[in-house]
Amino acid sequence: MAVQSPPMLLLTAPAGWLLDRWQLRRVLFVTALSGAVQAACLAVLVHTGAINLAWVFGLALVLGCVQVFDRPAGQPLSESWYRQKQLPAASACSAPRSPLVDWRVQRWPRSYPCDPSYWETLSSLTFQEPSLFGVAESLNAVTALITAFVLAQYLHSPTTRTVAFAALSLGSSLLLTAISPTAPLFLASMLYFGFDVVWYTTSSQSLVQQASPPEVGGRMMSLYVLGGMGTTPVALLVVGARGLK
Repeated sequence: MAVQSPPMLLLTAPAGWLLDRWQLRRVLFVTALSGAVQAACLAVLVHTGAINLAWVFGLALVLGCVQVFDRPAGQPLSESWYRQKQLPAASACSAPRSPLVDWRVQRWPRSYPCDPSYWETLSSLTFQEPSLFGVAESLNAVTALITAFVLAQYLHSPTTRTVAFAALSLGSSLLLTAISPTAPLFLASMLYFGFDVVWYTTSSQSLVQQASPPEVGGRMMSLYVLGGMGTTPVALLVVGARGLK
């Protein structure tokens, strides 16, 4: 994840300038095709047993470069399809999108000092139950999907106050997850977290789009993505280092 994030930090701003000059439908076609090729390469490497850390890091970097254009391009294109009052619905329906690629490497070099299960940090290190990770992600996804449909129906004109409340609620859900003393409370907090992630993402994206002139929509969404994802490499490295201990 830390390798995947630097392109967001370095390339998102100039990518927004280009997106305002390119046909977004073609951009999304190219990014979807590029993501599919990246995923296919990863699948072939895994199934042939040729996968190693170098390949994982290289393909993660490729995916990061694809996402530099894919994530900002999708929102301005939605704006051209929907009227202003329908933007929150479009954002809500696109909020619980799945990543292009999810890998589980079964064979690691013998010199690698970390068991893959330790990537699931809270589940493995705190509760010593790696299987909780899958359960928590499933609960998160179900809640996020339900929330997306609800917001698509009822969230019509988000305001700065809406975004502020969503941000505070998201922060409280993260705090609740972090301090959960037992596995059942941790799983319950993931339901709350799934709701808040979609609420915050939908309201903030819609507010940015509604306040942006159409001719600079690509640049505005690129800066939005930069603020939300481009600054994550440092935190991801900290989490990774914690998992190695």
